Amino acid sequence: MTAGSTHPLSALQCRLLLVTTAVAVVSDATLIPFYPKLFADAFAVTDPQHVGLYLAATCLTVMVALPFWARLEREIPTLQLLLVGQFCAGLLSLACFSATRLYEFWLLSLGVIVFKTSYLLVYPYVMRLEAKSKHADTIALLTVIVHLGGIAGAAMGGALLESFAPQTAFIVMAAGDFLQMGVCVWLLAKGARAPTAAEAEANTGVTTDRTTPAFSLTQLSMVMLIYYFAVFVVRPFFVPYWTMRTTWDSELLSGWIFSIPAWMSLGSLAVRRHRKPRPVALGVVLAVGCAGLVLQSFPFVAAIVVGRCVFGWSVFRAMVDLDLMLFEMSAPESYARNFSYMNFCQQLGVLVAFYAAGAAVSSGGLVLPFVIAVFGFVATGVAHTWIQSSVRRWRTSP
Repeated sequence: MTAGSTHPLSALQCRLLLVTTAVAVVSDATLIPFYPKLFADAFAVTDPQHVGLYLAATCLTVMVALPFWARLEREIPTLQLLLVGQFCAGLLSLACFSATRLYEFWLLSLGVIVFKTSYLLVYPYVMRLEAKSKHADTIALLTVIVHLGGIAGAAMGGALLESFAPQTAFIVMAAGDFLQMGVCVWLLAKGARAPTAAEAEANTGVTTDRTTPAFSLTQLSMVMLIYYFAVFVVRPFFVPYWTMRTTWDSELLSGWIFSIPAWMSLGSLAVRRHRKPRPVALGVVLAVGCAGLVLQSFPFVAAIVVGRCVFGWSVFRAMVDLDLMLFEMSAPESYARNFSYMNFCQQLGVLVAFYAAGAAVSSGGLVLPFVIAVFGFVATGVAHTWIQSSVRRWRTSP
């Protein structure tokens, strides 16, 4: 049983929900790199701007839908919400498989995103089940699941598309949704539930008599927005940048170099499992990230690879620290609501980053996103220092 848990199914819930989260990430990522092929093969749409518009629409859908699910979670038990959400997402995924008109695909696939977003509630739900001493490890594990799940999903999607049409990926997505739904049904049948407010306080060590004021959460939201912008602005054009810097024309090698940060997160997680990590100030972590970005901007293969490794370690540590700060600042009953606000800002940062990356490359070349990212990391450090001073003033106020 998880330390600090008061319900006998708490530990089992955590394990099953984390496993099904991994399944969800992998199945949902099967089509992400192949949307241009899907639109070209299924609907004869070859305009890259159309693909970009669709991806922006999916991002906006998540931003809008998650606060809605978080509000529902106040009135309806989380597992019941997940059951309904994944059931509807699975049905709509099957409908996407047979969609023949472009507008039908848009409506159905965005509907899938609306219902799939409910599964993001697993994150704050698991954090309520876990003891406070386990929060950092759980956040680290979920970060790795997201990173590596995206890679595994893309690899599975590539293998799938070698033999089948791109729409087949929606069958895989539906299977993942129904698996998640089945887990929720089983847990509900066994009497699993969310901890009460008193149990959550006992687990997390957070009391609800004085929660963090709204202004500090707003500040953390801005830190998240800036940081996610800085991280994601270098992603869209990294592979073309790597190709420009090398003479190796290998998509497989490019994919491996692109995925180095994900593998660094896995390595960091393995180290955490065997040895408690030393405390490192976020400012130091961000400075290391800046060094990694600068190294990647050099026209040398070795510098790019080393910089990618350094950057990956920094991103992993910073994401864990920022998410941990959110849960430390929140009362357990506010986890879902506050997480939805943070996710909104994270998604907004990603959306702006993708647009800014295209504009930067068009006007200044493939190196400019790295320069922008360095300034973003510096801005994150300044904003984080500001929020820390604000929280200290609040904690010491009478």
